[in-house]
Amino acid sequence: MGLRENILRDPVSDLAYRSLLTIDADIPVHRALSMLRDAKIGCAVITDDAGKPRAQFTEKHLVAMLGTGNGSLDDPVEKHMSAEFCMVTGHDTVAQVIGMMQTRRQRWIIVVDDDGKAVAITGLRGAVEYIVDHFPRQVKVEPIGTKLATDQREGA
Repeated sequence: MGLRENILRDPVSDLAYRSLLTIDADIPVHRALSMLRDAKIGCAVITDDAGKPRAQFTEKHLVAMLGTGNGSLDDPVEKHMSAEFCMVTGHDTVAQVIGMMQTRRQRWIIVVDDDGKAVAITGLRGAVEYIVDHFPRQVKVEPIGTKLATDQREGA
């Protein structure tokens, strides 16, 4: 099968998941940033008491806050989080994740279990790693600053 067919068929569970970082909405932004940095991830999920996602806080929210000057690192996260986010189950397809990222301009996708409880995140990095891992011949990676290689030998 080809790349297109696999993306349309393969489940989200074939993507690389990132560990889920959940935070409380009332913690200060500076504490959330510290937690994001320690987890080496750019998205934190705010969940309800049942573990279902209700909002997210990402590096995009931080940039917006700092860029507009409408906020402080001492503000609670809830002042800057977004209730607009994308979520999928492990049974949805890779194509659905890619479609959500394109149409909703989201970099992070929350993965939920069958009960709607947040279990992981995936997104742009997971999709790229999936394509590179499954279709290495279609993806040519060259180190920066090198002369591009060709598929055929040059010369006489």
